[in-house]
Amino acid sequence: MGKVRCALRDANLPAKWWPEALKYMTYAQNYTPMSRLKNPTPYELVKGVSSDVKTLQVWSCVCFAYVPEVARKDKKMSARA
Repeated sequence: MGKVRCALRDANLPAKWWPEALKYMTYAQNYTPMSRLKNPTPYELVKGVSSDVKTLQVWSCVCFAYVPEVARKDKKMSARA
């Protein structure tokens, strides 16, 4: 839970987000090589295939959802995300 606490604090998120932080930290740890396992990831040991770190996302980054042009109220000056 130490990683979860740190992730929440670094992201300035309230404690109610701890389940999401725990899910992310578990996922990230399963895709991270471990020296005590001689560098395979836990995912590789369980699944038998190498893990793809491209699936890892940045924790708590700001993101925007695209608003299609037909859904915008003001076609020229409204936000696109």
